[in-house]
Amino acid sequence: MLVRPRVAEGHGTPPDDYRPRCCDEVFSAAHKDLPMDVTAGSPHAHPHRSPGRPFTGAASFAGGARSAVRVVVATVILSCMVSDGTPTRGDETAASKPAAALRALDIEGLADRIRPSVVVITIEGRDGRPLGVGSGFVVSPDGLIATNLHVIGEARPIRVRLADGRKFDVTEVHATDRAMDLAVVRIAARDLPALSLADTRSVRPGRPVVAIGNPLGLELSVVAGVVSGRRDIDGKPMFQLAIPIEQGNSGGPAVDADGKVIGILTLKSALSDNLGFAVDAAALRPLLEKPNPIPIEKWLTIGALDPRRWRTYFGASWRRRAGRIHVQGRGEGLGRRSLCIWQGGVPDGEFDVQVLARLHDDDGAAGLVFHFDGEMRHYGFYPSGGQLRLSRFDGPDVFSWRVLREVPGKAYRPGDWNALRVHIRGAHVECYCNGHRVITFDVQSYSRGQVGLCQFRETEAEFRSFRVGRNLPPLVPTEAEITAIAGLLQDWNHAAGIDPELLARHPQPNDRVRLALIEYARRLERKAERIRKLAGAAHVRSVAEQIARIFDPENESAPDLIRAALLVAALDNPELDVAAYVRQFEAMAEELRNRTAGTKNAAEKLAMLDRYFFEDLGFHGGRTNYYSPANSYLNDVMDDREGLPITLGILYAELGRRIGLALDGVGLPGHFVVRYTPDKGPPVWIDVFDRGKRLTRDQAAAKSRSITGEEPDEHAFAPLPPDRIVERMLRNLIGIAQRREDEAALLRYVEALVALHPDSVPERTFRAYLRYRGEQYDGAIRDIQWLRRHAADQVDLGQLDRLRQAIEAARSD
Repeated sequence: MLVRPRVAEGHGTPPDDYRPRCCDEVFSAAHKDLPMDVTAGSPHAHPHRSPGRPFTGAASFAGGARSAVRVVVATVILSCMVSDGTPTRGDETAASKPAAALRALDIEGLADRIRPSVVVITIEGRDGRPLGVGSGFVVSPDGLIATNLHVIGEARPIRVRLADGRKFDVTEVHATDRAMDLAVVRIAARDLPALSLADTRSVRPGRPVVAIGNPLGLELSVVAGVVSGRRDIDGKPMFQLAIPIEQGNSGGPAVDADGKVIGILTLKSALSDNLGFAVDAAALRPLLEKPNPIPIEKWLTIGALDPRRWRTYFGASWRRRAGRIHVQGRGEGLGRRSLCIWQGGVPDGEFDVQVLARLHDDDGAAGLVFHFDGEMRHYGFYPSGGQLRLSRFDGPDVFSWRVLREVPGKAYRPGDWNALRVHIRGAHVECYCNGHRVITFDVQSYSRGQVGLCQFRETEAEFRSFRVGRNLPPLVPTEAEITAIAGLLQDWNHAAGIDPELLARHPQPNDRVRLALIEYARRLERKAERIRKLAGAAHVRSVAEQIARIFDPENESAPDLIRAALLVAALDNPELDVAAYVRQFEAMAEELRNRTAGTKNAAEKLAMLDRYFFEDLGFHGGRTNYYSPANSYLNDVMDDREGLPITLGILYAELGRRIGLALDGVGLPGHFVVRYTPDKGPPVWIDVFDRGKRLTRDQAAAKSRSITGEEPDEHAFAPLPPDRIVERMLRNLIGIAQRREDEAALLRYVEALVALHPDSVPERTFRAYLRYRGEQYDGAIRDIQWLRRHAADQVDLGQLDRLRQAIEAARSD
């Protein structure tokens, strides 16, 4: 039972009038009353239900191990990838100007002039079918075409289609520059309409540009924009363009008002649809002046595998470079499988097959093949999505593919080189990853066949040090070698510097010493990382205990909600000076008391609070980046003067309390408001997120209903006690962490929830799982023991047993 936290602010589907601008949930400031959509599809937490209410959603603990936390940060990506995003403020400005900047430019006439010079470039696979489409343009009437190097790829047949429909096979790769991602190819054509290269030294931001290419297969499409800057990206001089670049645009020209090429479209921004990059056209001149021509016959053999040693099956692109075998592209076999089979044979009897493999995609799959029958059948041992898997393939369809064993990939190092080895002794098979035996199995179906490499799901991977034979030296250092290195370095005086002569006493060859040193360093780094995690866990425990003490029933003083809310922020920021912000809040309260000292009328005090809070201090709803955790951190809200309904409501209500106003926080489903109870008359609900807008009970209910789609019940309008307000803040942060798949943050917030509600079964269950994922194995075991003692009738004991088994297995690894 993988439990999920309830959601406090918001719901799964925003109303029609709340329209997110882009994928990272940045909302326009013009959109009001944005719901907190922290976990799509989750029901809303009711503030007055028991904290022991189970979380929603379920999944197995075993399955949870497959969803490892992934954090991806990108600024630019190759144009062959398409991304949605939000432009930076500067680029929004640039992107909004093309119409004005190009007003005096005859775009239609310019497009008619340059379109005949733009070509479609197609790369073909071994079967003659297109593998990819890009753009290019004529740079010489005698058949020279400029494009990006990544458009033509490597060792593939290249075809060019001119604007008039004529098709030509490329006869020569005239020049290439890998660093600049540029290529010039030749076709057997004459009298072609060539484009001239501009003198780009005078190009400045704001210059109009027009581009023609084949975006997403829409051939010879025209788009206009402006140059918005110059950038140096990975050593390449680039023009930043306020212009969209999509798949198929790569290699196309960006021309100025005179029809001269200022850049070659190359990169698309991951932040904006209307932002791209083009290599400075000046980089093309050296390729035209000093080419390095390669006939297409030789081009097709570059990086090709030696057919005497390797044979590939089921598509994809297998190449050799720098002593490594690289694979990329889509396989055609079952599971988008592709194979590269060793032609050197295998020994009789007992033997090993091993390789060092590095996957460029943690979600991918690639590894070793053995007992291949030359057609469809074989076994495979490979990492797959963070797991290690032994599979059998009996044929071409999904019904003939069987996963024999799958284990957590504790020994596997994502993004690094991993030593995969299969030891075969008759029907008995042992699979190793980085020296750790992870799978043993007795194979029955096939006991002989070829060995080699496999790739699945378009995974990009590389392999080196492939070996097959008896008594092979291990690819990774043995425990004895690592122990010897550790002993050798035990008395090393680090301050004396690095002296390679220190290693002269080691009995192993230098290459084995190097491997042992690297592995020993890796273990020290892992130990240091665990020490840092221990420091973080100690901090979280201290903060959670402080929060719990504030709301301890035996505490004689009234709960300090401001301090508690600041401690919630301190869970994520160990350097936060909570006491300093408490003093800052008290200074605000003192200033407000001085302003209202001569006022006894409560309504006047409330109006003065509004002026002080919204006008003088400038607090407002955080609509621009509603889902930012900063909107839940009270210190950031105090610094930036913007936040969520709940954080603004806490500050507003606590300031009002300091001047004698009867203000209470109310946790309506989907929206937090403040209730003002006057001496006479009905209560008034205040929407602090909307600059203190006053609401009747019916209006408050309508707001909640517009967000959740449900009618709030009577209990929803009752004031929330301070500890429930803090719980609601934590659940908001839990929802944000779930969206970001940040398990470390989830554990921090759940630790605080358990400190608030130590008898809550759902929180304890969720914490046990998160502790396991965070390698806090002893703590996870203690939670399991507590659940068995106190809640055996409320939990799935079988799932708890499986979780405990997973913990013991992780410990042994």
